[in-house]
Amino acid sequence: ARLPASIPNERDTIPEIVSEIKTLEWYTGQIVPDGHRVFDPQPPIYGELNFEMSQNLVNALYNTRGITQLYSHQAEAINNLYDGHNVIVSTSTSSGKSLIYQIPVLHELENDPNSRAMYIFPTKALAQDQRRSLKDLLRFMDGLQDLVVETFDGDTAMPDRNHIRDEARIIFTNPDMLHITVLPQEESWRTFLQNLKFVVVDELHVYNGLFGSHVALIMRRLRRICAAVGNRHIKFISCSATVANPEEHMKTIFGVDQVKLTDFDGSPSGRKEFLCWNTPFKDPADPTSGRGNTLVEAAKLFCQLILRG
Repeated sequence: ARLPASIPNERDTIPEIVSEIKTLEWYTGQIVPDGHRVFDPQPPIYGELNFEMSQNLVNALYNTRGITQLYSHQAEAINNLYDGHNVIVSTSTSSGKSLIYQIPVLHELENDPNSRAMYIFPTKALAQDQRRSLKDLLRFMDGLQDLVVETFDGDTAMPDRNHIRDEARIIFTNPDMLHITVLPQEESWRTFLQNLKFVVVDELHVYNGLFGSHVALIMRRLRRICAAVGNRHIKFISCSATVANPEEHMKTIFGVDQVKLTDFDGSPSGRKEFLCWNTPFKDPADPTSGRGNTLVEAAKLFCQLILRG
């Protein structure tokens, strides 16, 4: 309603912005009483691996991302994996979870170039992002630069599919492709399935409800077919930033008993402020009128925050 003369380059503190928002015409007590929480900044907490990485892998991590140490949750999850457990990691967004499945796969490929890994993502954008990131690391690893690391989904051209199936060491795919193309053609995929060491399922919280049941059956089928061709040693790695019961959820999706949870986040974070914001009543004088539209409310709040830098 009242546009300021300009948008500030330096924003005020959150308490100052909240105080100002409380003076606006459309504010009618939306912030829940006692609904403001403050979390102090956290410095990084580092951990150590129980095994030695090759100099090539150390160089690749440093050259691509400037990494010289692993955060505690990264080290803990990789150590659990190295000790033979399935692993679920539930830490905040942007806490470096992808390294938890990249380092073990690259370490395994150095020891056994015939190893295979499968990365399952719910969206193509995530898969492409991870493929780029992994190819970056491989550029600095002598002897592994030419490994075939490819996406295998509905958009993969038919002439390329056989080459990827036979030659790829790491494939990026999705549950439907596994269900429709890989598992029904077990004879053609036998070499891949016999050498499959790691299955990574990112964003595990996406797989719930009916879709989750479907994926749970696909994962059991994958495990059963791999066991039938002599491979009973697949390790499952899952990540999720937003699931209430990560350990139970992973056991349900994969049908496995041995799962190690890592949920202490060692990555650094700035000060965080959480405000619990309720949409106002449609009629401010009548609580029985029901709550207003959340999208409209979020848009108003979003605009007010932008106007304050």
